[in-house]
Amino acid sequence: TEEGCDGSSFDVALCHDEKVCKKHKKKTAISYAKEKCTEFSKILKIIDPQSSGLQAPHEENRKWVACAIFCSRKDTGSFYTPRLDLNDLELDPYFPDGTWCHNDGKHSYYCLHHQCLPENFRFGKSLSDIKTNDIKIPQNALPQPL
Repeated sequence: TEEGCDGSSFDVALCHDEKVCKKHKKKTAISYAKEKCTEFSKILKIIDPQSSGLQAPHEENRKWVACAIFCSRKDTGSFYTPRLDLNDLELDPYFPDGTWCHNDGKHSYYCLHHQCLPENFRFGKSLSDIKTNDIKIPQNALPQPL
């Protein structure tokens, strides 16, 4: 319970990764997205396996956008994120936590729990502290059969 439990329920600290990553070249967001889109295209035939993926720009009212991987569609060539298509599979259509996603001129933002959040963001007692205008639709099966 939250009663008698002071402080935030969750905390994350960003760190510099030069020591960890100096032996290996870091992947760019575009190369990571391309890799993932190729992987997704094996399951979702609508995705063009030869095309690149991309990281979309940050949108304040839809904080997930800059952390979702966007892939090119075979039929139109337009980019879309397969986040709903892959929702119940063991494939993550988002960039990893810690991926840079935006800078507002004062602060850098990073992906955390599929949301593009400022580096100094702190979670409160509930993940509902993140305000979003995302589409309110059920994305999982009901816990009991109908």
